[in-house]
Amino acid sequence: MEASSSFPWPAVSGRRRLLPGFGDRAGRRSVRVSAAREKARTKLRSDIAVGVRWLWSHPVIRTVATAAAGLQLAMAGAELVVIIAAQRAHASAAVIGVVLSTVGIGGVAGSVLASRLRARFGFGRILIGVMWCQAALWVLIGLSSNVVLIIAPLLVLFVATAQIFGIASLSYQLSVTPDSLQS
Repeated sequence: MEASSSFPWPAVSGRRRLLPGFGDRAGRRSVRVSAAREKARTKLRSDIAVGVRWLWSHPVIRTVATAAAGLQLAMAGAELVVIIAAQRAHASAAVIGVVLSTVGIGGVAGSVLASRLRARFGFGRILIGVMWCQAALWVLIGLSSNVVLIIAPLLVLFVATAQIFGIASLSYQLSVTPDSLQS
């Protein structure tokens, strides 16, 4: 073993003797990879900064993005509220599963209705109407005691309105966002 080696094993400490040039090539490759990663991180940071500046300078899109984030949080908690309300009403696991499966029905219904409603009422009315519906549905779901007869239809409406909001807001955002920011 070499006196200057920091490794106790000859195969590791003498790797340059065992594999000539390996250490030099690996070191150069490592520098190139880290430089490429740093460049990618820098580009990502600058792209995010450009997008945030653009979003901040457009109050309507900024408001829609904030509302969409809020509705996503509401959707994340909706299933938990339904499960807790159903358990308090002494519903079986099968009944809770059936009630939660209505999420699919609401999603499909909202997807089908979104473009028709946007054509009829316009973007602004749909978004404001959906937000008011979501607020009312949250309260009704939280206060309901009959799992199957009341909560399941409310959950269908909740998810349908969320889907309508999502499609309307995303289509609006895509229509006004410059192509250079959508890549």
